[in-house]
Amino acid sequence: MTENHDHASRGVGSMLHSDGDGMNAFSEFDDKTAGDTLDVLIDLVSDLLPVTEAQYPDLGKSSQTATVEFCIRHSALHFSKTAGRLAAWVEDADHGKYSKIESLEAIVAAGLINSLKLADEIGISGDSIVSHIRGKYALPVPAEL
Repeated sequence: MTENHDHASRGVGSMLHSDGDGMNAFSEFDDKTAGDTLDVLIDLVSDLLPVTEAQYPDLGKSSQTATVEFCIRHSALHFSKTAGRLAAWVEDADHGKYSKIESLEAIVAAGLINSLKLADEIGISGDSIVSHIRGKYALPVPAEL
């Protein structure tokens, strides 16, 4: 990139963060606060993007199961759309055409919104997301205080 962006370099640094004694961001992580914060974001996205007949007229005739299945399919389309935006950004960069970092920030936000919306639609809590992150990376569960 031709421009120096603090948040871009911070991103790489945060992926490599370690203070030398095996500590990382999850070592100092408060699962309860993180889960609660995710729940607030899930609720916010749900409020901003309701699944109603106004947005999706055919859903009024659908069963609850059919509505959930529609939401999952629709979320997959949004994930694909967001992935396409990222692929286009990277493909341009491969050819020396660097877009502003703000466009990547918007793509990251869209990916997070997609994830939060899907979590709401299928009933996944913030605590469950945190638990899955710990499990995926084999991070120990913190001792209860």
